[in-house]
Amino acid sequence: MDSESILVDNNGRQIHKLRVQLTDACNFRCFYCMPIEAKFSSFHPQKLLDICSALVDFGIDEMRISGGEPTLRRDIYAHF
Repeated sequence: MDSESILVDNNGRQIHKLRVQLTDACNFRCFYCMPIEAKFSSFHPQKLLDICSALVDFGIDEMRISGGEPTLRRDIYAHF
């Protein structure tokens, strides 16, 4: 990995951590964070895995999985 392929923030620090949000959907529907007519994004879990795998080539070495209510994406466990 050369220095040109490393992700760097505006302060010149190497970015090596990634937080992956599995879904923006949530089954709690709290009024303070969920609009009445919410629209959720959806894409195949394999795309998440492909994106994460590609970012390893740019210096990402730590990934944290979070987001919405992960139990709403039961299909995710088959891919990780």
